[in-house]
Amino acid sequence: MCALHWDDLKQGLMDRDMWSLVASSDRAAVDRYFAEADDPRMFDPLMAAYWQIQSAALEVCGMELRGGSNVRERDCSLCEVIEHGEDADEWIRGCLDVQLAQARKLGLMPRVQ
Repeated sequence: MCALHWDDLKQGLMDRDMWSLVASSDRAAVDRYFAEADDPRMFDPLMAAYWQIQSAALEVCGMELRGGSNVRERDCSLCEVIEHGEDADEWIRGCLDVQLAQARKLGLMPRVQ
């Protein structure tokens, strides 16, 4: 993901007061990823959002997402979906709303903010 979209994703989590749920380092993110299978409360909304976007982008773009288009040089699925007529900001908002709902379901965030 390009720096612009990655920063937008992080800012969206901060705007939703979810930043405290994000792993503090790359190593911690990996550890939490594997721990989440046994304890769903190890949920990391940044990584969950990233993988949700990757999955949806693959559905929209197909295998060209990992192919050789010029946009791929930036290595950003959201840049690629823009090339397919999608709104990256809308994708980020929708994806982060899903992460907030999941955090609430797990009791990690209050029902009302």
